[in-house]
Amino acid sequence: MLDKSALTDDAELEDGNLVVYGVQLSSDCPLIGKTVSENILCECAQEFRPIAIHRQNKTSLTGFDLSLRIRDIIYFIGKKTSIEKAMKLCGKKKREIKKIMILGGSRIGQLTAKKLMLKYDVTLMEKDPEKCFKLTETLKECLIVNVYGRDASGLEEEGLDSMDAFVAVTSDSETNIISTLVAKSRHVKKNTSQVENLDYIHLSQDIGIDTLINKKMVAVSSILNMFIKGKLMLSLIYIV
Repeated sequence: MLDKSALTDDAELEDGNLVVYGVQLSSDCPLIGKTVSENILCECAQEFRPIAIHRQNKTSLTGFDLSLRIRDIIYFIGKKTSIEKAMKLCGKKKREIKKIMILGGSRIGQLTAKKLMLKYDVTLMEKDPEKCFKLTETLKECLIVNVYGRDASGLEEEGLDSMDAFVAVTSDSETNIISTLVAKSRHVKKNTSQVENLDYIHLSQDIGIDTLINKKMVAVSSILNMFIKGKLMLSLIYIV
C-alpha cells in the first residue's frame, strides 16, 4: 500500500493479472457531483471498470447513477497498469514515500520494519524502554525511539511533520487510531492503522484514515485465496 499511496486498499487476483483497488474522493476531485455511469464508464473503456461505491458504511454494487460525494470510495477492477489512469481520473497524484514512522515494536511492527528498512528511511516508536534496546540489535538500519503512542508532542519532537507515511501497529486499536489521526492532522501523505475491532473500520474511513488493517480479515482473505486457487487446480486436474 505504500507503493500505491493514493489507494485506500487493493487486492490481487489471479497472481496479479487483475487488481481490485479503492480510491477515496477528496474535495478537489473533478468527479464530485457527477455520476459514475456518465463520467467514469466512458473514460475507462476496457482498461478498468468501476464495480462498487462505498458511502456511509454501505457498499453498493449498483449505485452508479448516484452523484458522487466527498469521502466516497470507488472500487475498480483492472490490470495493474490501469491504476495510474484511475488515480488521475479521480484527481489523485502518486505521492513519493521516503521517510516512514512505525508506531509499535510488536512482532508485526518488527516484521514491518524489517521489510520497509530495505527501501525506506524508517523510524520505529516503542513505549517499552527494554524492548527498545532489544530492537536496536535486530533492526540496526532503523532509528528506534522510546515514545508513547498517544503522546502527540513526543511524536512531533521525533519528526512526525517530516514523515511521508505513518504506520500504527500497536496492540491497542484506540492508540493506533488516535496517533494516526495526529499524523493526518500533520499532513502526513499516507497513514495506515491496525485495528482489532471490526466496528472501527467504517468509522475510521469516515474520519479520514487512509488504510486500515485487520488481522482477522487478512487471515480470512488469505485462506479464501488459497481455497479458490486449490479449487481451480482441482477443476483443471479433473478436466485433464
